[in-house]
Amino acid sequence: MKNSMKAAVVGLFAVAGALVPIAGANAAPAGSGVGAQQICGFYENAVEARYGHCGPTWVKIRVDRHNGLSGYDLCVPPWSDSYLGSDDVIANAFYTGLC
Repeated sequence: MKNSMKAAVVGLFAVAGALVPIAGANAAPAGSGVGAQQICGFYENAVEARYGHCGPTWVKIRVDRHNGLSGYDLCVPPWSDSYLGSDDVIANAFYTGLC
């Protein structure tokens, strides 16, 4: 497989039979123009932590915080880009099931 094809395959994963870009796979930040790719899953920018949900159903995510602070569960809507908090407070977020 050519290197350019490998990069394209590595940057995709299946969600309900469709291939969508994952964070860190050269996906453009959400809201960065017409036809922009949404980042899927947990990601941080320079100041905030966010979770991009790339699916057609409401899902529950678990949000973990730094320094032993208790985390919380959050339901996020389909195809959303949700603000979770400051990146110095939020450590991670991950899918736990449907809402």
